[in-house]
Amino acid sequence: MDRDIAAYYISGKEIVKRVRESLDFSQDIFVLVERFNNQREQVAIASKAGETAGRSANVETFMIGKLSVLDLNDSHIRNDESRCDYINQLFQYWYYYYQLRSLTFTDPCTGRPLTSEIYRLVR
Repeated sequence: MDRDIAAYYISGKEIVKRVRESLDFSQDIFVLVERFNNQREQVAIASKAGETAGRSANVETFMIGKLSVLDLNDSHIRNDESRCDYINQLFQYWYYYYQLRSLTFTDPCTGRPLTSEIYRLVR
């Protein structure tokens, strides 16, 4: 009788453990989806910042005397930094994309299961 109670107690602990793991996994997926969705905006913002910085780094305005050497150098530095930021934002976007794909076995953009892609490739 004591063995039966111990077995139920252990299986109850195991159930609680599995429920917690499932909740943790669901919460991790939720956070990852939020980060992925926010990252799209970050890529767009970094792209616009790069365009703005690219316009300010104009050698012609320096040549006609409207920019000093320091201002031209500063605008080139901002342009380079904005390009690096854009590349970093793109990296983060694709990182979240493939994290979601690997954890959920679905394509985050289309919502289709990855297994359908495998079957399509095998045929």
